[in-house]
Amino acid sequence: MRTLRYRLMPILILFSLSNFFGQNRITSAELKDIKQEASSLANRWVHAWNGHIDCEKMMGLYDADMKYVWRGVSPPGNYNGFKSFVEEKLVGQSNYDLSISNIDITVIDKDSAIVFLHFNDKNDSPYGSGAASLIMVKKDVGWKIIYVHESSVENQ
Repeated sequence: MRTLRYRLMPILILFSLSNFFGQNRITSAELKDIKQEASSLANRWVHAWNGHIDCEKMMGLYDADMKYVWRGVSPPGNYNGFKSFVEEKLVGQSNYDLSISNIDITVIDKDSAIVFLHFNDKNDSPYGSGAASLIMVKKDVGWKIIYVHESSVENQ
């Protein structure tokens, strides 16, 4: 009996692992859908900065556990801090006209993706051009941004 248990254990472990990894396989159709969702969310993120900022619309893009790092610092940092920052500093004051370029999407699994992009401001604001990495997760309510790292970029 003991020998049988030792012979079956590796088979059970392999079966469990193949079942686990098999659940995370992404079909080409799923990959296409995930990339489309991630691209759409990235575009909504960039365009949320344009014109008069609607705080609720912008914050609706983020997960409640989000983190935001802006050009090397993270003073609004989390969801509540960033929402206060948007309400106090940006609502009624921004005048960006951003466009997106060089978008690159890496799908991690069925529920997470990373999007890298450049954005440029047609109004030539020094803060309206740069690069961003957006980490996105799929939750019950749909795709949300959970992490943003925004940086300056020279000569885009």
